This record gives sequence, structure tokens and C-alpha cells, in this order.
Amino acid sequence: MPHTVKGDVNHLSFDNTEVAFAGKSDYDLKRAYWLFKLIGSNTLVKISKPFANLAVDLHLPIGPLVRQTLYKQFCGGETIKDCDSTMQYLADYGVGTILDYSVEGKGTTADFNRVVDEVLESIEQSKKDKRIAFAVFKVTGLAPFELLEKVSASYILTTNEEEEWEAVEKRVATICKAAADADTPYFLMLRKAGYNTR
Repeated sequence: MPHTVKGDVNHLSFDNTEVAFAGKSDYDLKRAYWLFKLIGSNTLVKISKPFANLAVDLHLPIGPLVRQTLYKQFCGGETIKDCDSTMQYLADYGVGTILDYSVEGKGTTADFNRVVDEVLESIEQSKKDKRIAFAVFKVTGLAPFELLEKVSASYILTTNEEEEWEAVEKRVATICKAAADADTPYFLMLRKAGYNTR
């Protein structure tokens, strides 16, 4: 059962953990503690990816484990509608929501355009729902990694790559214009290639 502490949620402070984590049950806090302890282990993180890939290849049912650990801690849902109860829970404690469609690394134009559509939907939703603080998108969801690396390194692009880069710029411009028209702040997430490797 969540703790209840009376206080002004508009002045949330992590200096007082009793107030800051008032909406979390002891179970939620213990689960989060152990999850962060586990993902803080470089060795465990290194060996977990090959095991997870093997489990997927062998069609082992790891989905429920992922949903009850990583997914439950970091995701509100798979669709905007799925996120509604989490958005309300956060709003009840004075915390805004970030709708971040986190698909990246896909390789087809259709995949990239699907990401644009999802981000545009989250921006449209933000116009109607004040619980949404801002929109987020990842350039890695709008372009192939290899193209982003070449552009970042200022390599000369082939004609096909130049056309592909123009399409990426149009995708980004479409999202930025929609956010500006909706008066929705947005963050553009970037990451350095190889950032997650050790």
C-alpha cells in the first residue's frame, strides 16, 4: 500500500524522501532498489545482453520478467492510452509526464515514418492533456545509425545517402514544427555511438 503523507505536491523536494516517495509502497521501493543495484553491476549488464538475446532466439517467455522489472520501472505503457493511469498517478503527486516513444535502430523508411507518426500523436495529445510536460524524440528513431555516424563525422555522403539525409531532416522539421504549432516544449535526444559499450 502506498504511503500517504500530507504536504504540498507543488513543492516536491527530494530533500525529504518521506514526501518525495510518498506514492510508493515499500514493495515498490524495494523492487526499485534491487533493480538499480543489479543494473549498476557492469558485469551483470555485460552478460545479460547475450543471455537475453539467447532467450529471445529460443522463444523463452522472458516478456513477463522484463515487464515486471525494467518495463515497470521505466515505462508507462506501450501506447498513449496505456500510459493514462501512470500519467494520472504522476499528476496526483504534481509530476508531469514525458511521452517518449523509445523505438530506435530500425532500418526502413516505413519504420522511421512510424516513429514520426507516434511522436506527432504524442505532441497532439499534449495539446489536450496538461499532464504532459513536453515531448521527446530520438534522432536514432528517425535515421539509420550508420548515416548518423557518417554525418556526425563529416564524411562525404553518396547520392543515396544525401537523399536519405534530406528525408531525415524533413522528419525532424515535421516534428519540430508540430511541437511549435502545439506550443509544446520538446527535447531532442542524442547519444554518442558506442555509448553503452564498455
